[in-house]
Amino acid sequence: MPCPRPVLILPLLCGALAACSSGGGTSGALDSFGDIEAYGSDLEDVVDTLDYTDPATLPAGGTARYAGVIGLDVEDIDNFEGENFDVAGELSLVAGFGDDSIDGTATNFYTPDDEDIDGTLQVDFGDIHRDADTSVEYTFDAVLRGTLENESGDLLDIDGTLLGDFYGPNWSHVAGEVEGEGCLGASCSDLDGDFVGERS
Repeated sequence: MPCPRPVLILPLLCGALAACSSGGGTSGALDSFGDIEAYGSDLEDVVDTLDYTDPATLPAGGTARYAGVIGLDVEDIDNFEGENFDVAGELSLVAGFGDDSIDGTATNFYTPDDEDIDGTLQVDFGDIHRDADTSVEYTFDAVLRGTLENESGDLLDIDGTLLGDFYGPNWSHVAGEVEGEGCLGASCSDLDGDFVGERS
């Protein structure tokens, strides 16, 4: 069943990745928060010119691979990067049109201060909803789970959901939001974020 779309949608990546930069991004080596932020801003500029892909027109078979970025924000987590935990990382997604699946990984995370955050988040158990009404519902959703570790050895468990859509007449891009929870031991707080990607 498709997930309902919120009435108000956060600007892609501008919240989770702080103030979006105005160009200069590249899909090459992403070695800092700034690199990821710039690439995400460039991708967002493209997505802003595209309409949602009608999910009924998606292929009946085959796969599509997407490369992009993801930004995550966990508020009020004590002892892990200050009061709030903001990171940006690289996102890889695979859409399986034959079985209407979504899976992938998120990795290579950095904080705004360019602290390297270890860990890989898995994207799995995803579903493509071909009957989604894109005016009020997301086209796909998937589980986002894993553990991130800062340079001090603190472990943050992520349990979230990707909610997204395909964009363009040839499903050339994906974008959407992240919601869920981040836990440092028994201390848990709300997680939100955004992602955007292009077919690779």
